[in-house]
Order: sequence, then C-alpha cells, then structure tokens
Amino acid sequence: MRIYSIRVAVLAAQLLWTAFPLAGHPKVTASQEHSHQSHELQLTLQQQQLAGILVQPASISEFWPTQLATATLIADPEQSQLLTTPFELQVLKRHVRPGQWVEAGQPLLTLGGTRLADVQAEYLDAMRQWQRLAELTADSISANEQFIAKVRASQARAHLEALHMTSAQIASLQQQPESLGRFELLAPQSGVVSRLQALPGEQLAAGSTLLGLADESSLWVQAELTSSQSGLLDAKATLLVRYEQQWAEAELIGRSHQLDLHSRTEPWFARLDNRALHWHPGSFVEIVLRAEAVSGVLVPDAALSRDADGHWQVFVQERELFVPYPVELLRSERGWHLVQGITPGQLLVQQGAFFLASELQKAGFDPHQH
Repeated sequence: MRIYSIRVAVLAAQLLWTAFPLAGHPKVTASQEHSHQSHELQLTLQQQQLAGILVQPASISEFWPTQLATATLIADPEQSQLLTTPFELQVLKRHVRPGQWVEAGQPLLTLGGTRLADVQAEYLDAMRQWQRLAELTADSISANEQFIAKVRASQARAHLEALHMTSAQIASLQQQPESLGRFELLAPQSGVVSRLQALPGEQLAAGSTLLGLADESSLWVQAELTSSQSGLLDAKATLLVRYEQQWAEAELIGRSHQLDLHSRTEPWFARLDNRALHWHPGSFVEIVLRAEAVSGVLVPDAALSRDADGHWQVFVQERELFVPYPVELLRSERGWHLVQGITPGQLLVQQGAFFLASELQKAGFDPHQH
C-alpha cells in the first residue's frame, strides 16, 4: 500500500510539471559563438524571478587579502596590581570573592600574625625614638644620631607600606597600640578581584600572593606573530580584533623585537578599550592582518558553480541567453573571490549560478561535444 502511494505521488508531480511549462526546465540551446562552452540557457523573465537570478555588470574592485592570527587578552599592566606579602602572615577573614568588582578603599582581607605584630611594634618604637631625638638640641645629640634614628623610623614605615597599609592605618597605630597584630587590607584601586586563593586561617609564607586587582576597562592584546605577519603591521597604528561575533580596534603599543626560540614568533601588544565590550583577560581572540590591496573582478559565492569536469565557472547574460564561462580563482576570502576570465562590463549572474548549472546538467549535455 505504501509503495502504491509513493508511485501515485511521483505520477502526480510529473503531471503538474507538464501542465505548467513556465515553471519547467529553461530552454537549452547550442551555440558555436563560444569555443570554451557550447551550450547556453534561455530563461523568460518570470523564470529568472522564480529562480532568484540576479544580474549585474562585472566591475573592477579592490580586494584586501588578510591573514588571521591568534592572540590572548591579558590584564592591562598599567591598570593592574598584584598584592603580595613581604613576610609571613595569616589570613583572618575574607571580605571579597574572586571576580567581584571592588572600589578603591574597600576592605579585601583581614590579616594578622605575630610577625605583623613585631613589625608594627618596631615601627612604633622607631617613631618614638625619632620624635624624642628630634626635640633635642644640637648640644644634646649629634647630627649622626638624629640621622640614624630618622633612617630607622623610615625603614620601619617602609615595611608596613610594603604590606599595603595606608598612611591613615599607619598613623592610627600610635593612637591605638592595642590593634597591633592585625589590620584590614584595603583595595589600592578599583578593579576586579583575581587570584584570591587563601582561605581564612591559612598561614602564608613571605612572597605569597594575596590577590590581584585589575581594572578591565582596558585590556592588552598579546599576539604571537611570524616575521611575515609582523611585516603587515610595521606601518599601522591599529589592530583589528575579533572575539566570537564582535569586532573591535586595538591601538598598537609595542613589540618585543625578539623571536621565540621554539615557535619563531614575536610578541606584539595592543591596548583595547573594553568599556563597552566587557571582554575578559585570558580569552583567546583572532586578529586580522590586512595586506596590500589587489584589484580585479570580485564575485560572491552565489556567482560560482562547477562545470561537468569540476572546474569553476560563472554565467554571463548575453541578450536572452545565459552562457557559462570558465574562471580561475586567484584569491578567496569571507565569501568573495577574485577571479580571472571575466571582462569588466559583462553582465554577470551574481546570484543563482547553482540553479543555472543544475539546469545544464539536467539537460544531459556533454560540454566537450560540439
């Protein structure tokens, strides 16, 4: 029963095809005017409209060959800070989360420990000695003793500043000596919290990273380029960057002038305005390197088809006929092709070439037989 239904449907389609000749096959004719191809198609205006045929004169256009290279987005070093500890410390409390945006002056961590208490006490003692000696006259103390006391106080203060204590926090130690051994680490700038791994109660060794802060309104693009790719950027000031479906320009700011021994590539750097993009450090992006422009006839994908031998061809309208012309693809990129074999001014089928090529194949002609 199912086979019978299929046969009935096929027979009905054949009857409809015969009943409406306007929607059937275009007329295929043979011509000796073109030695490269001996068959042409003739379509009525209505058939052209139904097939979506678009004809426009071929013209000379500029073709910009490009190369794609991969790059990485990194935090702008000029707007980022990595907070570390100069001596062993204990994390008493975390006030922020990784990825959180914080404002300058906002508490990040509460830090403490016996080593911190010792450093703070050394500062208070050094400041007290310096203030006492500074009040003495030259007859009571030598200039060298005053100098040594001042240096010792400055050194003790530098240890606290290396821990990112603010001037107000350091000054408060003298009014609140009972606060020795702990303090709140405040954000020195606005930015996104990164590299926050320490847990409350964890003891950190000297040189450990507390966390990072990065203002992601500006990012750097780091691209590893070959020597030939670097040559395409020598005279340019901007870099075209693509991430997913977004495009942006980045300002070139420098290059390393040193090739990697293994990859033989050279790092290039560009600054990207990220205020409207909201891209993130660590993302892989593509950069577009544009070479010198080449002039020629450009055709879109929809203008190309294959002949019976698999070679590329286009269709040209000559009076009421559509004639296939073999072409050579010189360059192709992003849906456009620079071709050789077409003269500017010829009426080129820009859309619908696949339909025309299919109709030629349905006719069953061998293009090599004349």
